[in-house]
Amino acid sequence: MALRSDLPDMETLIRFGQGQSGNEYLVAGWGTPEDGFVWSGGRYARIAVPGLGQATSLRLSLWGYAPRGANDPQEALIFVNGLFAGCIKTLSKEVYTFKIQGTSREALVVDFYIPSAKCPDDYEHNGDKRVLGIALATLLVSR
Repeated sequence: MALRSDLPDMETLIRFGQGQSGNEYLVAGWGTPEDGFVWSGGRYARIAVPGLGQATSLRLSLWGYAPRGANDPQEALIFVNGLFAGCIKTLSKEVYTFKIQGTSREALVVDFYIPSAKCPDDYEHNGDKRVLGIALATLLVSR
């Protein structure tokens, strides 16, 4: 598993986007990886990373899709290994940290529910028919 960079032994950094190794952990609800990030494709998305079930916290670098000129943040509910971890509201790129209960599961499973995901074409009439919620760039897992 080639996930680590120059981090302490108890942290694992996973990068998402075109050519990044983290893309293999995108289980459901993700679009095609782009340069430095990947969009959720709809109102639900899941990541599952094997071997990280003993995580104690995770830090997500992400942002929400907002149509041009919109001021309403994108909302996402985050669940880690089936337990509610928190709710975020974001427009711009931000980092969110969630404390999670240690677990004996073999994998770290993160579910994202994005109730207000939007189709860009509905707002900007640009031909983009995807339903976008959040753009995910990195996941830093601490154990």
